[in-house]
Parts: sequence; structure tokens; C-alpha cells
Amino acid sequence: MKKFIFVIISLLTLSFAEVVEVRNIQENSTNNLKMVMDLSTGDIEVFENKLLKSIPAHYEMFSSQIKSLKVVVVVSGDAYKFFTKELSHSPYKNDTTLRLMQENLERRLKSLVDLYNVKFELCGLGLEKREISKNAMYNFAEVVYSSTSALIEWQNRGYAYIPVK
Repeated sequence: MKKFIFVIISLLTLSFAEVVEVRNIQENSTNNLKMVMDLSTGDIEVFENKLLKSIPAHYEMFSSQIKSLKVVVVVSGDAYKFFTKELSHSPYKNDTTLRLMQENLERRLKSLVDLYNVKFELCGLGLEKREISKNAMYNFAEVVYSSTSALIEWQNRGYAYIPVK
């Protein structure tokens, strides 16, 4: 009789644990959203609309639905210019439009980090190829080995892939 009661209690405990686990998985997948943006564009309008305006808008929209959003931006290609603090020591030294916008862009990028916890990762291989020093980049952006390896890792952690080309 004791064995029978033990088996019944064990089965009830296991089934309850399964229900709790399934409920936690469902809540985590629908309320805690994650995206990784593959940013490679050098087009200021695309950068402005798809990143600087889009991230705060999506945070606000999801917050109003009582959802959270984690954002990682992996930077490569022509997008390095938006993260270069020392233009005079970069391939972008003659870009007068960028020079005029640089202070405003830095402030807005930094606000994405400070207000929305956005993480920026720069492709180290691309920086080397373009002969851009890691020290010439904003310190709120982390240099990683490559954009490909970073995107693979973030997507395997469940982050939705959003290309910004």
C-alpha cells in the first residue's frame, strides 16, 4: 500500500512539474523577445529608420504589451562608419556629411545602450580588412572575432535574425 501511495504521489508531482515547466517555457517565449540585427548598410537613411528610430519604437510597442525586448546589433561592412569616433584615422575621413552628423549619431547610439540596453558588436575581421583600429571605434561597441560567428551564436540562443542592408 505504501508503494502504491508513493507511486501516485510521484506521478502527481511529476505531472505538476511538467505543467509548470511548459507554462514557463510559453511565458518566456512570448513575453521575452530577442532580436539580433545584422547591420551592414552605410546608407544614413536606412540606418536612421531601421535602427535609430525602429529600436525605441519596438521597445515602446512591446512594453505596452507587457513584453520585454533584448536587442543585439552586429555591425559589419559599410556600417562601421557610424561607430567610428576618430574619423581622421579611418577610411571615412573625407566623408563631410558623416563628420557633420557624428556627434548626434554618437549621442543617439549611446542612448540606445543606456536606455534600452542594446548591445553593439563590431566584426573584428572586417575592421582589420579595412585597416580600422579598434581604438578608433566607440567604446560602447564591443569588437568580436567576426560578424558571422556572432550571428551564429545569437541565433542559436534564440534571437530572431533581422537584416539591415
